[in-house]
Parts: sequence; C-alpha cells; structure tokens
Amino acid sequence: MALTIRDTAEFVWNYLKTDSDAATFRSLVTSGASNILEAGDLSIDILNEAVKARRDAESLSELLAVSVQDAGEEPTGVARIWQQTVIVRLYDRGRGYRNIRTARIELVEVLRDLCSGITPGQDMGTLSLWYAGRGGNLWDKTFDVQYEGILFRAKIEYAEGN
Repeated sequence: MALTIRDTAEFVWNYLKTDSDAATFRSLVTSGASNILEAGDLSIDILNEAVKARRDAESLSELLAVSVQDAGEEPTGVARIWQQTVIVRLYDRGRGYRNIRTARIELVEVLRDLCSGITPGQDMGTLSLWYAGRGGNLWDKTFDVQYEGILFRAKIEYAEGN
C-alpha cells in the first residue's frame, strides 16, 4: 500500500525513515527508523526503551529518538504558493550535546535544498525545501532529555482551485 503524503512534515518524516539517502542519518538513531516519530508520538516509555537498547548494544553514539513536527503554513503573497514549516527534534539523554551535534550535521546535509520531484499530496507539489535554522541545545524536564529543534521550510504550490 502506497503512503499518501499530505504535507511537508509527513514527507520529511517518511523520507528520514525510508529513503536510502537518509540511511546514514538513521544509523545515528537508536533503533533506526523505529525511533523516527511524528510529533506527539514520543513517550517516556519509548525514551526509556531506547536508553536500555543503547546500553545493551554498548553503543553510546546514537540519539534516543527523533520527532518531526508540522509547524504550520502561511501564504507567500504569490497565488497558490505557500510556505510550510517543519521542525525536526533530536533527543538524547546522558551524552551531552555530542550525539545531537553529529546527527544535526547529518540531518541538515540530508535535507538541505531538497527539491523537485517531491509531491507531498494530491493537488500540491514542493518547489523547494531548505534549512532555516536551529534552536540550540534545550532541556525537557518532563522527559529528562536534551533536544534540539532544527527548522526547515518548504515552498509549495497548490493546484488551481485549491
């Protein structure tokens, strides 16, 4: 069954989980594609399982998880052209910033200037996707993790009538 992509966040999430060009990025995440999640799916149980899996594998160089958030859409002032924003968050615990930094560099390399041929959904297409900044090293006390949000923006075109 083919995946229907409805927006740029869903495209980025699927691309990071499945595309061969993102294989190196996936190798930097504990449990690979399984721990690349859509925003809202991350839980303390997932993080704790990732900590255990990383410890059991005796590999400390992988992130615990990644989440991809749809951060909205706004008009550009050009008919049918909109800008969508995506935030990719990289989560880790107990390793300082080093794993996040390594994954951030790879993530930006994988997604930077990705364009043409991307069709996020019916009656729309992506004209370009670009790196738009990062939030720096942050702390979430609820999940007891460090994280960084990496911002990407996409210019999309809707078909006439949408």
